[in-house]
Amino acid sequence: MRPEDTTRLALACGFPHEADRLSLNCVDAGYSYCLLTLFPSGIVGHHRETRLKGGLVFFDVIAKPQTWRNVGYLLLSFPLGIFYFVFLVTGLSLGFGLFITLLGMPILVGVLAAAYGMGEFERLTTNLLLNQETPASHRLEVAGGIWPKVKSLVTSSETWKRVWYLLTEFVFGIVGFVLVVVTASIFSLIITPFVYTRSWFMDGREWMDNVWLIDSLGEAILFALGAVVVGFVLLHVINGVARVWGEFAKAMLGPSYREAAPAQQTLLAN
Repeated sequence: MRPEDTTRLALACGFPHEADRLSLNCVDAGYSYCLLTLFPSGIVGHHRETRLKGGLVFFDVIAKPQTWRNVGYLLLSFPLGIFYFVFLVTGLSLGFGLFITLLGMPILVGVLAAAYGMGEFERLTTNLLLNQETPASHRLEVAGGIWPKVKSLVTSSETWKRVWYLLTEFVFGIVGFVLVVVTASIFSLIITPFVYTRSWFMDGREWMDNVWLIDSLGEAILFALGAVVVGFVLLHVINGVARVWGEFAKAMLGPSYREAAPAQQTLLAN
């Protein structure tokens, strides 16, 4: 067997890292020797171990503390998102509506200051629960009294990015809450083999009969196993959603480096 034939064989079998070694070992050797070199416990055992680890990674999501921190954040974002949305929509509408009077400006500034503070709370929360490392912003740390601080607050893109983030958390909170509730409901179907003959279960399963009519223990066990698989898939979806939201939070709540430099220069100058 030629070295290039051995290389093709290793690559075709999914062992690219073994291709060079096999091409050297199989020079002037027979085809059977190459197969014995390629498929003994060494490579195949490693391949099986990799697949086993992949399967464990799929199921060990339920044992990871980060999974439950993500679940906790998704549940927490639901009431917080509602509060942020109601507060900001009411406050901004009132502030802009009364802007032509003397009351509009202080209301608007107060709402933006509160939004900035709530954004800081969200930054700390995402760092704690979503395992983010969003740095703090020092945009408002300017000298010169109240007016420079107010001007920095109103004109800074970081303030309006935080307002947008808090408004979008309303939608994210609803999606996250529904996702967690659906996941919990799916996992609750694990008890199907124990309750599928109970009258209260049969009376409330009309919606299931349209999908899957369960009238035997075997079907109940199969249904429960399917619920377990779907539940674990949803846990991975929860982790993925939390990871994406964490990156979004890092982009929206972190410092704007184009604006951070002038603010730092102002601090150094004073």
